[in-house]
Amino acid sequence: MYLIVGLGNPGEKYSKTRHNVGFILLDFFVNGWQKDKYAEALVSKDFINGSDVIYVKPETFMNDSGRSVSYLKEKFEIPNENIFVVYDDIDLPFGEIRISHDRGDGGHNGIKSIVSCLESRDFTRLRFGIAPSSEDGRAIKPKGGFFTPASKAVSNFVLKDFSASDLEKIKNLSAKVEEIIKTFVKEGRGVVMNKFN
Repeated sequence: MYLIVGLGNPGEKYSKTRHNVGFILLDFFVNGWQKDKYAEALVSKDFINGSDVIYVKPETFMNDSGRSVSYLKEKFEIPNENIFVVYDDIDLPFGEIRISHDRGDGGHNGIKSIVSCLESRDFTRLRFGIAPSSEDGRAIKPKGGFFTPASKAVSNFVLKDFSASDLEKIKNLSAKVEEIIKTFVKEGRGVVMNKFN
């Protein structure tokens, strides 16, 4: 069994924000979300290549995402290596995708919560870039000013809505994300990292 997690914040207020790209991506190809009050999440079940797959969007707010992940992991006895998390990355240019495993949280509070609740970094991540980029394609991370610390500048940026054109680009990239997830389930982390990084 596999657990595919999209990270974001619940509620209409956050539905189109950059921090919710994990939710947004899954919504393009996952259907039949149902509330699981014990998991504190929306879940949807699928079957890929002979394996049961549970998609999940935690409704705990980003900072407590690990509660939903650890609950479902324990309930269905899912090994950490079968957990795959989709989330935003401010250190990557918009639309760039990186697959990683067993790394730090990079300052992302959702990942920090999952690592804390699982007491492990042994899960796979799909990082989706949300930063603006320079002419040479490098990510431009928001910087603070005289009255605004850098951390506040970043939080302000990630909680702003995507533009309509950005959402269209995300929709176009969602097919690739779906392919990555299916490859992860069918062929494993090593194949995914070699093929899509």
